[in-house]
Amino acid sequence: MLQLLDAAPEPIEWPMLDTISCWSSSTSQRYAAELARRFPDTHIQGKGLLATEGVVSVPLDAACAPVLAVDSGFYEFETASGDVALAWELETGRAYSVVLTSDAGLYRYRLGDRVRVSGWYEATPCLEFIGRENSTSDLCGEKLTEAFVAAALGDVPGFAFLVPVMNPRPAYLLVLDDATVASGRLCTTAETVDSRLMKNPQYRYAREIGQLPPLEPRRIADPLGTYKEICMRSGQRLGDIKPAVLASIQWGEQFRESLKP
Repeated sequence: MLQLLDAAPEPIEWPMLDTISCWSSSTSQRYAAELARRFPDTHIQGKGLLATEGVVSVPLDAACAPVLAVDSGFYEFETASGDVALAWELETGRAYSVVLTSDAGLYRYRLGDRVRVSGWYEATPCLEFIGRENSTSDLCGEKLTEAFVAAALGDVPGFAFLVPVMNPRPAYLLVLDDATVASGRLCTTAETVDSRLMKNPQYRYAREIGQLPPLEPRRIADPLGTYKEICMRSGQRLGDIKPAVLASIQWGEQFRESLKP
């Protein structure tokens, strides 16, 4: 939607627009915030967690986050240590992986989605989507997760993401939008993000012993367009592409090739 707005030949006005329903958590948070800035009088309604296998949560205006869809399946929630809790046993502020049993035949299916309990709507937990379990980068044992990287990039304006590469040596590129990050802020922004990533002790250790160099900032035009183009070359449909904050190694190598003259 933001790209359509930017491509319009003149400003578009929707005086009767009441609500915009969009992804608003995890890697989509920065884009929802930009929509809210452009539409200050419009309600931005964050979607719940909707998987191909079933519905996990739905938005409710009176709740602090999307509410568990208690009538849509049987849900279990797994902790990082492997313990499993039921909906009424969840703890506020804690993160869980979702396990779904549905009337379509799925039995204890691990969706691969992680949620955090933001609070409660009466007796039902409110679940904030924080990222995918399998979105992890591990070049030298650092194991950076999507949720962790999203937090490190939280206040970086525009489309920004971390790209792991292996050649000529393991490293991370910090890709920034030249429309929102000035050239004079490039190095400072990279240093700030790098210091936040060092809160991960494995990443800090890899940096301290020289296994990983400091973040390499790359300021390019239309990074979101580049991201989508590479994803589509890999076989993804345009409607299935969601902006990421952490790319895969395979994606990173394709991206580095696209930077060559």
